[in-house]
Amino acid sequence: MAGVCAEKLKDLSLHFFDILENSAKAGARKVDFTLSYTEERLYFRFLDDGPGFPPFLLPDPADPFKTTRHERPVGLGLALLQESLQAAAGSLVVRNHPQGGAEVKGSLDMSHLD
Repeated sequence: MAGVCAEKLKDLSLHFFDILENSAKAGARKVDFTLSYTEERLYFRFLDDGPGFPPFLLPDPADPFKTTRHERPVGLGLALLQESLQAAAGSLVVRNHPQGGAEVKGSLDMSHLD
């Protein structure tokens, strides 16, 4: 069981790295990251100081066929993260923060990590 938990945490860390990398590519100079948990849930939040998400992405930011990428016509990062979180009874919120920048936050049920 410990191997399964470690593998799922590794996957989550790769999703987190992807969010950080995307913030940097978008021009953010600062990213605030918060991670908290209770016995039941894990919560995370990224807030950067970049330009935020373009308007065409906001209705469904996890749509892999809407992307700002130029090297390929799909962006799977948020789609795969959303799928992982939903599989763990979690949720994903992606928006432009009212004070500026992009905000990505989510949660998952800790019992699904085992």
